[in-house]
Amino acid sequence: MKKLIVFSCFAILTFAPGLLAAANAPTKTVFPNGLTLIHQYEQNSEVVALDLFVRAGAFREDKNQAGIANFIQQLLYKGTTTRSAKQIALESESLGASINGSCDEDYALVSTTVFKNYFAPLSDVFFDCVLNPAFPQEEVEKEQANILAAIRTREDSIFTVAFDLLHEQMYGEHPYHKPVIGYKKTVQNITRNQIMEFYQRYYRPENMILVVVGNIDRENIIKQLEQYFPALAEASLMLQPLSAAPATPQRFEIQELSNETKFKQAYLMLGYLVPSVASQDYPVFKIIATLLGGGMNSRLFVNLREKQGLAYELDSFYPSRAFTSTLCIYLGLNIFNMEQAQESVMKEIDRLKTVPVPAEELDNIKTYLSGQYLLSHQTNQSIAFYLGFYELLQKGYEYDSQYLADLKAVTANDIARVAKAYLNDNNLTKIQLIPPLDTYSGGTSD
Repeated sequence: MKKLIVFSCFAILTFAPGLLAAANAPTKTVFPNGLTLIHQYEQNSEVVALDLFVRAGAFREDKNQAGIANFIQQLLYKGTTTRSAKQIALESESLGASINGSCDEDYALVSTTVFKNYFAPLSDVFFDCVLNPAFPQEEVEKEQANILAAIRTREDSIFTVAFDLLHEQMYGEHPYHKPVIGYKKTVQNITRNQIMEFYQRYYRPENMILVVVGNIDRENIIKQLEQYFPALAEASLMLQPLSAAPATPQRFEIQELSNETKFKQAYLMLGYLVPSVASQDYPVFKIIATLLGGGMNSRLFVNLREKQGLAYELDSFYPSRAFTSTLCIYLGLNIFNMEQAQESVMKEIDRLKTVPVPAEELDNIKTYLSGQYLLSHQTNQSIAFYLGFYELLQKGYEYDSQYLADLKAVTANDIARVAKAYLNDNNLTKIQLIPPLDTYSGGTSD
């Protein structure tokens, strides 16, 4: 059985790059009006996925309107100039579909899946929501209340409290410092007029990437698009260049913040400013994050939790961002273990710089990440997401089929080089959340 498992892992790692490439190759079309279409034809699939990415994420917000991008995503389906919220729900549900939206730092996303025979009628509802939202005042007020309630709920999560503090401390005035959901003080002051202004500024063809994956040919898609974008073949006269990101703060020493909170446990979160998805070292950071805390076989989990019992929970991750990202490590732990846990984490960081990662350990991580990536491409919806995601982040939609090969090419020297370059105290932000004094004063570490 053990030999079978080893062979299976080796097979995934060896053939994975070809598995994605073996599918029908996606194509890209940029229309004169600026709209980008990425299409992947899947003959054997009866389901068609639509993902519309808009360069209208939280990054584009004025700091006084933090949360407005997310606000709009909650309102797109709450009424158009021709349909009420109830009609939108009934029509989409009658076609066995639902239209969903989300917002991230770098983009807003509207997505749906539908049986191929219903592609045309669902497209009519889908693009009505995206292109003709009415933003009824009563719906604005309802969603405003919902978002404010969600912001209050975030205050009950020790992870989000620490993560928000980390970003505020780490990014300074860079737009990534804001939570996507916004702040209570900004969301409660957002008006319908401001929502309309933000929408009109960014929800434009030149800021949109439409991804369609499924059993539908390109000609049929274009025929549908011509109904919703009458000027599809006309050059836009109002192209608005998107502003570049301000520089992230220059760090010359460790940034530390220690806050007493209402939570009964302590929390430690460490963050390093690291390159964006555009970097050639993108797969190296994915491996480092997994090596340190990604799973039960990771170094931090084995050494800090299993062997030393210093943490209740821990993890590390590296978000894919259009601009400067972060390598984040967090631990939930007893306050009496804080100092020892920090020392142990730093030892693991230093070990990356000085001791080459053994070949077997590195191969296991590559196999794990390759397997996870392939599993995340099992549906047309997930395929559509990755194609649009990489295109929007300016890595190019083609990178979806290149990622596994880049992952496989990472060496132990790459890991040491990147760790030495970025995982240093002058690039470190540390957040400590401390329980109320009366929960541990005079107590023990038991």
